Amino acid sequence: MTISCCIVAVNAKCRAKGKSGETIDPRIYDGLGCCYCELGQFVETKTNFDLAIEQDENNADFWNNRAQAFYKFNKHESAYKDFNRALALAPEDPVVYYSLGLCLFSMKKYKKAIDMLKMSLKKEQETFSEMKANIFYHIGIAYCRRGKFEKAVYPLSQVHR
Repeated sequence: MTISCCIVAVNAKCRAKGKSGETIDPRIYDGLGCCYCELGQFVETKTNFDLAIEQDENNADFWNNRAQAFYKFNKHESAYKDFNRALALAPEDPVVYYSLGLCLFSMKKYKKAIDMLKMSLKKEQETFSEMKANIFYHIGIAYCRRGKFEKAVYPLSQVHR
């Protein structure tokens, strides 16, 4: 079954629940937001994430997912705001720090990006992971973009460990 078919089926179920007065689980809207994002449909993506957040504004995943969508659609200021909200709700989550760091990197705010990526590195508990390699890579590249090539050597040397 394709993503489009799944969306049609879930939307039909949501309409039926809505007509019967049942509350729709906000995770359904979050999932639809993720599906629409994969399809590149911004309006539907944002609408569904908004509905999820409206029902549960304290769910860091919903804020992070909407921020990821904003980031994907090159709406970096909106992504930045949502990543910060997700971070306030989940201050121990290395993925949020990493995503915020990438967002800042895209906004050419390299110093702040390095700070967020370093925080992600501190929060990441696994000895080695693909995420950790990506964090080191982006720290190194951000140092390069700031012209601090000597500081880029160590993080870049950690990418293939």
